[in-house]
Amino acid sequence: MADTNTDAAAAELIEQFKKGIDEEGSKAMAERLLAAEGQLASARELVTTTEEARSELQRELEALKAKPDLADDLATMTDRAEVAESELAQLQAEIARQAGEAGVTAGESDGNPRKLGPLPESKRLSIDELREDIADADTVEILFSDGKREIKTLGVRRVAGDAWAIRPGGLMLTKPVELFGGAAGSAPIVVTGYALLLDGELAAYTARDPLQIPAGGHMRLENDIIF
Repeated sequence: MADTNTDAAAAELIEQFKKGIDEEGSKAMAERLLAAEGQLASARELVTTTEEARSELQRELEALKAKPDLADDLATMTDRAEVAESELAQLQAEIARQAGEAGVTAGESDGNPRKLGPLPESKRLSIDELREDIADADTVEILFSDGKREIKTLGVRRVAGDAWAIRPGGLMLTKPVELFGGAAGSAPIVVTGYALLLDGELAAYTARDPLQIPAGGHMRLENDIIF
């Protein structure tokens, strides 16, 4: 009895469903079905393409792994590129140095204060040797010392071009240098020596009478720096 009732209910629902779908509804449902099938096909195509690309990448990776000398080749090429870039930078610096006008520019000093003091007699250069080394150097810098160490507050002065002249006392910087004291309330700065650095190495040092620059003060040095 229960089965008969269930079959009757199912038949009634099917009949109602048939009656509820008219021609327009059937057409709309067909269009939605076609659209869904199209989207499904596109999705399957995308998956296939992705899998093919993944397989290709995997094959390339395996090919690279099969070449043990590849890393050495890349390292060699990298070394050659770095050498070429270094040589180019040196050449550009030399061209700029030769073409540029003589002058002095101020810059900040990096790192901790460097030891700056008199050189041993055996390491002191003649005027001609110093001029030659200055001409060959990529960077020419003047630093200020308290007799033992660099005075970082005064920074660095970078010299470009032919800014030197021979004087009875040695090789003199012909361009003026401006020095400024520390912030208000700070202790005076006392300079007792000049240091010449070529490519970062101490090449010459000259002691001088103590030059005191008060806080907030200003000092202009002209024809005073001689090595």
